[in-house]
Amino acid sequence: MSSQAWCIEHLIAAISSFGIVIDHTPITLVHSLEHMAAVIAVPELNHIRQEIELWIRGISRDIELRGQARILDGGPEKDKIEQSLRAAGYAPRPADRTSASGAVAPGIKNDKGKSIAAQQDMSSEPKTGEVRFGEFNVTLSTVHHTDIGEQSDRTVLLTSFERREVQNSNPNMNAQLTGRRLNQNRPPLFNTPYPRRLGPVLRRPSLDLNLSPNPISPIILTQNNYTGPTIIHPNPLTNPQNPSAPSNQNPIQHTGFQELGLREKVPFARDRLVESFFCATGIAPEPHNTDCREVLTKVAILLITLDDVYDIHGTFDELLLFTEAIQRWDEVEATERLPEYMRALYGVLFNTTKETASYVLAKHGWDASPILIKAWQHACASFLTEAKWYKNGYKAKFEEYLENGWVSSTGPLLLTHAFMVLGDKTTAQALHLQIKYPKLVQSCAMILRLTNDCATHHAELERGDAPSAITCYMQEQLCTEQQARKAIEKLIVETWKKINDDSLGHGRHALPRPLINASVNLARMSYCIYNGGDGIGAPGQRMKGLEKQKISDCYEEMKSNIRSQLMHKESQLAVKLNLVDMVQRLGVAYHFSEEIKHLLEEMIINNAKAILKNDFASLALLFRLMRENCFQVPQDIFSTIMKGNMQNDIEAVLSLYEASFLTFEGEKLSDEAREFLTKQLNQLKKTCMDQKLKEQVDHALEVTLHWRVPRLETRWYIDQCQGNENVNPVLTKFAKLEYNKVQLVHQGELSRLSRWWIELGLREKVPFARDRLVESFFYATGIAPEPHNSACREVLSKLGVLIVILDDVYDIYGTFDELLLFNEAIQRWDEVEATENLPEYMRILYGVIFNTTKETASYVLAKYGWDPSPILIKAWRDACISFLTEAKWYRNGHKVTFEEYLENGWVSSTGPLLLTHAFIVLGDKTTVQALNLQKKYPRLVQSCATIFRLSNDCATHHAELQRGDAPSSIACYMQEQLCTEREARKAIEKLIVETWKKINDDSLGHGRHALPRPFINVSVNMARMSFCIYNGGDGVGTPGQRIKGLVKSLLLDSISID
Repeated sequence: MSSQAWCIEHLIAAISSFGIVIDHTPITLVHSLEHMAAVIAVPELNHIRQEIELWIRGISRDIELRGQARILDGGPEKDKIEQSLRAAGYAPRPADRTSASGAVAPGIKNDKGKSIAAQQDMSSEPKTGEVRFGEFNVTLSTVHHTDIGEQSDRTVLLTSFERREVQNSNPNMNAQLTGRRLNQNRPPLFNTPYPRRLGPVLRRPSLDLNLSPNPISPIILTQNNYTGPTIIHPNPLTNPQNPSAPSNQNPIQHTGFQELGLREKVPFARDRLVESFFCATGIAPEPHNTDCREVLTKVAILLITLDDVYDIHGTFDELLLFTEAIQRWDEVEATERLPEYMRALYGVLFNTTKETASYVLAKHGWDASPILIKAWQHACASFLTEAKWYKNGYKAKFEEYLENGWVSSTGPLLLTHAFMVLGDKTTAQALHLQIKYPKLVQSCAMILRLTNDCATHHAELERGDAPSAITCYMQEQLCTEQQARKAIEKLIVETWKKINDDSLGHGRHALPRPLINASVNLARMSYCIYNGGDGIGAPGQRMKGLEKQKISDCYEEMKSNIRSQLMHKESQLAVKLNLVDMVQRLGVAYHFSEEIKHLLEEMIINNAKAILKNDFASLALLFRLMRENCFQVPQDIFSTIMKGNMQNDIEAVLSLYEASFLTFEGEKLSDEAREFLTKQLNQLKKTCMDQKLKEQVDHALEVTLHWRVPRLETRWYIDQCQGNENVNPVLTKFAKLEYNKVQLVHQGELSRLSRWWIELGLREKVPFARDRLVESFFYATGIAPEPHNSACREVLSKLGVLIVILDDVYDIYGTFDELLLFNEAIQRWDEVEATENLPEYMRILYGVIFNTTKETASYVLAKYGWDPSPILIKAWRDACISFLTEAKWYRNGHKVTFEEYLENGWVSSTGPLLLTHAFIVLGDKTTVQALNLQKKYPRLVQSCATIFRLSNDCATHHAELQRGDAPSSIACYMQEQLCTEREARKAIEKLIVETWKKINDDSLGHGRHALPRPFINVSVNMARMSFCIYNGGDGVGTPGQRIKGLVKSLLLDSISID
């Protein structure tokens, strides 16, 4: 049991001891304080809600952080609760050995003398489990983590990565980002699911990260410690002292989910045991309907997995095969052509149906198999119909959609199983379920379909799923979404009239009352689950929906507040400079670019340098901000500050140190200053320095701000601002919201890319292909992080995946003759004839490169109206020629000079290939053609690609020596200069600094007008990202814990909003 559930249970026990009547909601379904208010239906408790909250928070924290609990006899908050209850006129009852909820009171010993409370799930270590994430082993554990726009905790967080080359036994699943657990001894974490729209990293093809809608602490239910819903008030049906009585207490244990092993057989299967049982309990809640609940729970679990197969994981050809197998319904022959995961799913489905039919045969004496099989066949046929619509781009009419939709809702399938378990042979046969479903079933299933569509419409649009009822109605009636929703709401009302007629009116005699009740409860449960959000796909969305408008208004208000602060005339100059610096470092400067530009222009006009002459920290900051924003300021500011007395001014030294990296070619004064300032900072670190300031100094000395990836720096700086009373609270909160908001955009993109990678099937076609989708997207996000650059990120991610595979071909797998053939094919660039002489794996790889380039060109043609194919093809040709050149050097044992190596190396880094694609996607025809990319790359591209090459070589030198690869820049320098590796590395570090000066000149100085600002930004960010990826190791080939931590912070871990 989770800490919060356990706390609430004991809280209810305490309140019950004062004679207060408690509602019977299962404690495992109490997911928030707001929900608890409904559970504890007592008006007198409203005035002590704050004490209740503090009490739960305190115990939750103790359990999760220290494995200790104050239970009922500890903590001042608990005393406040008791005092408030006594003040309200309640007196405590005599103590019982069990709480009102059936929980053992604190201090009670078991038969072995051990405290029962101590046996609760209160380990000092967080619950963990492992999943597969691409080629990472990922450890999951429970933590508090509030997401943007919803008061909820992320209950599952990636806490460690470990790369592991795992070959899946199923060849069709090797490329999938699965959620399969790697350690079967650890129970799976599950409760409420992660929002479906957050995609594969965070959803189905990969990690199934879960969210709890509870703002205090997550409810973690594991197979080992979950004992089913607990009825809160004393009830003879659930009294532990009366175990022989019929009970609803523990039906889930009998569903055999753990023994089923569906997560092992079908790796992407989502744990939705609790949600499925929740639905089943709503349909058949009576104590004597235990068997019905068990059957419905099993069917619901299978339906969720089947929904994932038809919506995401299955290719269309696989879906045809699976549907055919269901229609044949043969245990062996029907599955012969199915892929392994479908064969496993079919087997579970087949056996579950057989088990249900055996139950009906044993209890009622007749075989229900034909009716149950027919229900499955109808459901799968309806799923396939929607898949066909999606594949063919068919726009279904509203009536046509509903005719299929009430079946694909799975309502008929669920109710057929319920009818079989609840009814006898005579009743079931009288229903003619093999010929036609009763009208009541159709109406209740229609409610399920319409409520589901209203809740999931936007999420399905973002995923690009088959159209919903809302979409079909809008297309047919040419109306707005609001009008479509109103029409569907009216249809729901009319459908309820039909339900009323068939359940309460003239049609009520057509079905037995238990079957009517189950049908109507299905409609009610559908409305409950999907009222305000997707209660299966994304529980907790209801809270998000209620808060959405409020947060949106707050967001705009904060933005306006920050804009006002930037434009405030009375603020001191130093205050304004620090505000601009914070806005930039917090990653929200693109919202205020005009205000920042105007403010800095005013400072030039007002001679800010003279005003700040004695404020060395602000003077250095002024220089850095001016240069970062392309204002031309002379370097003599260094001599001005260096002459001043700033020996013990740590902030001034640090500020000037950061400024020294924004210098241009020929500026020597800054180099001298940087060397002096580095020594100063190292000396000052030894003094009694504030911890936060010490962290900033260490951070700067490790990698200067100007070389850091802006998006990653934003995350670090936000964390630095936590608990700092001197920072602007409005700005930091706005930055957190913005970070989380942009992160959601990135997560959605990774979802689409994961689907692309799976459908591409390159891991099956090219066996040695490495799965580097996450790393490639991480790299692309660092290059173009802004939310509006989604297309650029997706193109760069696809390109990155292909480059990694191509690198393996040229370095390891391809023979020299094969490389010659492949290079010839790239130079010819012909879809058919160019590949005739290629080996199969190269033909496949060439096809993917050809089609991906064609797809990018089509996007540009559609958006900008011109064909960039020649420029893109030329970039691929240049890259492959440079790869082949290195292969020739290696084959011939040619010892290249350092200069010769670099001349080829900046192209073979693939920097020009990446930036050409970025430029094409970001720019229009006139701008791109003006760059003359078909003839020569801009100097900025060459400089940034050189940083890429040198950073890569510094990180991979030893590994390449061991593999016997072509020489790196370090090896070439050592051979040419007859020096040690250490001396070669120092020389290359100096070359990196000088290359950055060229980058500064072309991006901030005199050459800044040669390229549009978006092009400059992606180029410089590529240099930064390359330095980040290869700083301390090969972040693509063998990412260590540092890179894995950065991936988590950038793509997975949202920031808690206070």
